[in-house]
Amino acid sequence: MQKRSYYALLTHPATIFLGVILGFTFGLYFPRAADYLGPIADSYLSLLILCILPIIISIVVLGLAGFLNAKEAHHKILKFFVMVVITVLSLAVFAVLAALVLWPGVELHTHAEYMLGKLLKAVAYYPVKHAVAGSGIPFADFLRSITPRNIVKALSEGLTIKLMIFAVLIGVALGKIPGKYSNSLRQFVASIEVLFSRIFHWLLYLLPLWLFCLFAGQAANMNFALLSALARFVVLFYVLGAVILLAFNFIIAVVVKRSFFAVLNDFKRVLMLAFFADSNFIPLPNALRVLRCYKLSAKVVDVTFPLGVSVIKLGRVILIAILMVFMVNFYAVPLGFAVILKMILLSAFLAPILPGRIVLMAPIFAGLAAAAGIPGALGALVLVVLDPFVNRLECALNVYGNCVVTALVAKGK
Repeated sequence: MQKRSYYALLTHPATIFLGVILGFTFGLYFPRAADYLGPIADSYLSLLILCILPIIISIVVLGLAGFLNAKEAHHKILKFFVMVVITVLSLAVFAVLAALVLWPGVELHTHAEYMLGKLLKAVAYYPVKHAVAGSGIPFADFLRSITPRNIVKALSEGLTIKLMIFAVLIGVALGKIPGKYSNSLRQFVASIEVLFSRIFHWLLYLLPLWLFCLFAGQAANMNFALLSALARFVVLFYVLGAVILLAFNFIIAVVVKRSFFAVLNDFKRVLMLAFFADSNFIPLPNALRVLRCYKLSAKVVDVTFPLGVSVIKLGRVILIAILMVFMVNFYAVPLGFAVILKMILLSAFLAPILPGRIVLMAPIFAGLAAAAGIPGALGALVLVVLDPFVNRLECALNVYGNCVVTALVAKGK
């Protein structure tokens, strides 16, 4: 009982928020000391991911093994893909039209123009460090990036599409093995989930301390000059993101037939973990726990939610939509139906294929935007510069958006 009270206290949203505020303040006033805290935060994050990967893989494998034998499996799979397409397109249309109304990138003040010009000049001599050599064919590079060649290497890269493909293959194969042979395998996979869930639970006792170290290190190295130059872009992303999070909460409330504020209270820890931990995957165990408490198909939840979070970057759809409008306005590209349609389609279907963190997807984004007739060099730079400021909200949108898709797919028979 005492252990539960300690856990509830240390993972309470108020404690999490206090750790963030204290860490950020420490980093601002003691930047040199805060630099030493960064490696501590990185090590703790590595431990969390080390535990989360086996948990998520085990859930997907067991979920698929049981789900594929169910009568409604084919119907639910089709429903999942339809819901994903509808959600992604709806977000892209809303974000592009909202950004067109608010016009980011127009009439920038002198300081903003100077900072952006300085960035563009610098990139001519110092290209984006994270650029990866490819074939020059975006679709071929995408196929190459999602094909798992080495499972050990895929594990070292984190919860990527490669790892999810591996988990899906294992889950499908396990579901097709006869019962007397598969039972022992299922028990082994289930024991892995229980084992790493226990370790993950222990690590969460250190969550406030980790957030203190994380935000102290980030505050010490934050570039406020660049942030002020792109303030309108950041504010617009946060305003649209907040509106969409509230819409997601309303949809879940309708689907599970609970009040708006009850659902918000259920997911508050999930949203705070996604935002402050700056991760799509750390809040997954908590999110799965909440979704399982509703009257939803547990088998469907265990399959669709981890897969969705790994592949469908709903927050990225909004970010790219605003960035497209920003570039079109900055370069004074004539607006027309064709340009608006390109921005919507690129925002909707570019997001799932862009790899990893925002800073890693910049080179691919630049090439694909340029191929569509929209100048992409500035957009790639903006993504790199704004990564520390917008990635947190993107993670929260990814997690909560996939909670919506999962709820819609898993409800009913």
